[in-house]
Amino acid sequence: MRRAICLTILFAGLLACAAPPFSAAPTPTPTRAATLVIYADAAVANVLRDIGTSFMQANLDLELEWHFAEPQILLTRLEQGAQPNFVMSADSAIHSALMARSHPAVAPTPIASDPLVLIVIDENPAQLERAEDLNRPGLRVAIAGERTALGQATQALIENFRHDAAFGPDFPALFYDSVTVHADDGRGVLNAVVENRAEVGIVYASQANLERNRVRVFGIDEGLNVPAAFAVIPLRTAPDSQRASSFVEYLNSPQAQTLWRDYGFEPQP
Repeated sequence: MRRAICLTILFAGLLACAAPPFSAAPTPTPTRAATLVIYADAAVANVLRDIGTSFMQANLDLELEWHFAEPQILLTRLEQGAQPNFVMSADSAIHSALMARSHPAVAPTPIASDPLVLIVIDENPAQLERAEDLNRPGLRVAIAGERTALGQATQALIENFRHDAAFGPDFPALFYDSVTVHADDGRGVLNAVVENRAEVGIVYASQANLERNRVRVFGIDEGLNVPAAFAVIPLRTAPDSQRASSFVEYLNSPQAQTLWRDYGFEPQP
């Protein structure tokens, strides 16, 4: 009996000294060692967020801090001394301001373009087939207001049409007489067409992509088009310029180009 008790105590001691059961060590969460600050036009917010997510998955030591706004707001912040790593915009005033601040000047790197397109509701009751059909009297047309970037591009497009033989010098007067909706932005033009307040509208391709299941898109000849040309400019005075360059390169990578197209943009080759 005494021997049995001793064996029991000995066995219990051995169990107490044994190593605890094996368990996998928790995977450490990568620490972001650096943050790149990016200012960009609001028009490219969605696609850039997706591109940034893809980039960070391959660069676990980097964090991207986005600041999206309309170009005029971005320009004001830059004039007030903001120091992002780089700026991405289609606004030429921003390009000029940044090149003037950089010594030596850094030329913008083209990234993607966003051409103008014609949109009609999918059923196409007006039976439009090409841009030249805008010459048809009695169309109900939606365009963006003249103070917007889209509105200014639309005006430039109509001026280009005036010099094209397929439209002729009298085209602008006919076109503006047909305008029934002056929208605040591209979303407003889309709504006017979808809600049948207009038979045709002019928007950027990326905006038409937002309603790709409800509208039909007609392209405009490249020689007449007035695309938004997005370019990126790094700031030499910003820290971590080498890491910033790696992201700029990624913006033109095959993975990024696929995302640009998914959102309706045309990536630069």
